[in-house]
Amino acid sequence: MKLKIKTQSPPTRCEICHKADCFDPNTGSCSRCGVLVRWQDSLPVNNNIVVPIGVSVERYESQLKLVQGWYNRKTIKFLIPFTLIWNGALALFWVLIPVHIINSIMNDGDFSSLLTLFFLLPHTLVGLLYIYYLIATYKNTTTILVDHKSLNVEHHPLPWPGKRTISTTDLTQLYLKQTKGWSVNDEVTYLYELRAKLKNDKDVKLIGGLISEEVGHFLEEQIENYLGIVDEPVQGEMPK
Repeated sequence: MKLKIKTQSPPTRCEICHKADCFDPNTGSCSRCGVLVRWQDSLPVNNNIVVPIGVSVERYESQLKLVQGWYNRKTIKFLIPFTLIWNGALALFWVLIPVHIINSIMNDGDFSSLLTLFFLLPHTLVGLLYIYYLIATYKNTTTILVDHKSLNVEHHPLPWPGKRTISTTDLTQLYLKQTKGWSVNDEVTYLYELRAKLKNDKDVKLIGGLISEEVGHFLEEQIENYLGIVDEPVQGEMPK
């Protein structure tokens, strides 16, 4: 027998003490426990907010935790064939070229053919990086931890550049910026960056490579709401 979920609704009681007397369903806060309930997997938070698939939220009075998964079908659909073709061609070259080099040295005494290896090395490095990125796209998540002192961005479990720590007192505005991704069969896939404006006029990238505009705007709104930042237009941002 299969159970079918007909409707979903926001929580009506605290997930810590499991009582409703001190729980505010409009904000998700419990005055007894000092915690906001966890929302994830497109479960309606309230009548206006829906958490995108692949994002989870844990919101407390002392901390906001946002976790964004990297996995995306469009990215995988592009990466798998491209990585296989690139590395397959390189594997063939690594089989054929050494044979050519050995024959040149043995028959003609020509050592200049060794320079061909210097051509293969950077392309091989690129191929390995694509393999690493493909695995990271399956496994990695980005975690944003926000309190009233700092905003921290980390990527795990596979090491990835982009770890950041920013003082929330220096943060003035967040915004989403569009960057061009790739084109397959005349269909262009765009990527997005979540960026921060600081009091010293610096513009800092917090998270890059977001495949979804919806996810980017959601992360922006949750951080701004938690820190009490009034959203203002920024030149070059994606409109909401």
